[in-house]
Amino acid sequence: MVGTFSYWRRPLAAAALVGLLSALLVSAPAGAESNDSSADVILTSTLTVTDDVSGSPAVSPLGFSTGQPGVIVCSGTTHYPHYSGGAGGAIYKLTVTCSGSGYSSVSVRVVCGLYFSLSDGYYGTLRASDVYAQTVAVGGSRIFYCPRETVGHGGTGKGYWTALSSMQIVSPGIGTIDTERVTIYKDIHS
Repeated sequence: MVGTFSYWRRPLAAAALVGLLSALLVSAPAGAESNDSSADVILTSTLTVTDDVSGSPAVSPLGFSTGQPGVIVCSGTTHYPHYSGGAGGAIYKLTVTCSGSGYSSVSVRVVCGLYFSLSDGYYGTLRASDVYAQTVAVGGSRIFYCPRETVGHGGTGKGYWTALSSMQIVSPGIGTIDTERVTIYKDIHS
């Protein structure tokens, strides 16, 4: 497997997810004041699958190789922060969809942070964060909750909520990394 890395659009002005994303942060257009559940910001991670030196395909514990080289692309759609009754406070979701050929499934890791601020223009206070990986079927999709209910939530409040996500295919090979953010002005309460 050979991973390819891409350059990001613009560096962020403020540090985010202290210690977790300091080397990965990039900026996307700030979100709008909307009640839409899904932002128009898409994350992508690409993995190029190649034959190993012996000429026979590698077999991964996550998915059987199709026996052919290929490219797997996983795209993530960030949903705006919202109140979750199960978590008891603010969370957001990242829907990851993978397509391509070479393996039947891949492991995707997300690093996510949920920020709150009374004024627009900067991230504000980190209210919740999480880092974890899940298996995603190639040709399918999976929802990542940021943070997971077992980890916590971002509380409640009326102001600017920022969802910051980094996504990468991590197995059976290492894919590119993409990091994006969306911001929405919203009153999140139970």
